[in-house]
Amino acid sequence: MEISFIIKNDKGDQLRVALSRYHETVLSSFTSDPTALSLEFYDVTLMRETGSEYIEYTLLSKISETLAAFLRDNDLAVLCFYCDSVNDVKRHHQEISPQHFRSNLFSRMFERYTSSHGLDAYLNQRIIVGEGQDAMYAHLISRAKYGPILAQIALTIQDK
Repeated sequence: MEISFIIKNDKGDQLRVALSRYHETVLSSFTSDPTALSLEFYDVTLMRETGSEYIEYTLLSKISETLAAFLRDNDLAVLCFYCDSVNDVKRHHQEISPQHFRSNLFSRMFERYTSSHGLDAYLNQRIIVGEGQDAMYAHLISRAKYGPILAQIALTIQDK
């Protein structure tokens, strides 16, 4: 199942946020826990539809609002983000990789949004696989009550 949202600003930038649900067979390669397998894991993909400038804060904020609403309406949802290095990112610290920068940016966005909206019932489980410029970064976002499950899945991913 795929769900998508179009998010745009007044400068002509338009992003599609696509949520694709993982099949249980994919999840079973990371856990056999029945409670974990009852959760609904969604891959989150951001795709630029129009515009060419760097994504500004107001657009990032709209993305946060949309994803928060999805989590609020879907108790069993776990959002899965992979921070890639496909396109370079404008950043002050050139010594970190684009994927590391995206991961830091994503974590700050999540923390800022949840704290400013009093959403302490949500958790951002960061996953780092590898080291240095080749390290891969991902995030699992869900209600905090699923924290132990996400922590175990993160360990499994890091060990693979």
